[in-house]
Amino acid sequence: MPFFTQPKPLVSICIPAYDAQPFLARVLDHALAQTVSDFEIVISNDGGSVIPDLDTYRAHPKITVQDQPRRLGWVKNTNAALEMASGRYFMVLPHDDLILPTYLEDCL
Repeated sequence: MPFFTQPKPLVSICIPAYDAQPFLARVLDHALAQTVSDFEIVISNDGGSVIPDLDTYRAHPKITVQDQPRRLGWVKNTNAALEMASGRYFMVLPHDDLILPTYLEDCL
């Protein structure tokens, strides 16, 4: 085990995205506004579709993005997002759904 390890987040918010440009910035802003701070957001961009808004969030420390080289479809893309998750708990957030700031707190 390495001497310095990154602590694992409590919750992983997994977003399977496909052709999500009209929605994703708003979805991410809502997800980032949680009252619980111990979370990560993992996005699997299905088929590597062009989502210009996503480029704004790629460098955010809570966000990990993986561009899939080919179209996976919803189930495989969701599984790809879940495989990237490192939290103790996880949730799947569709790329066009908004969550309230207390959503994770209420779930926990």
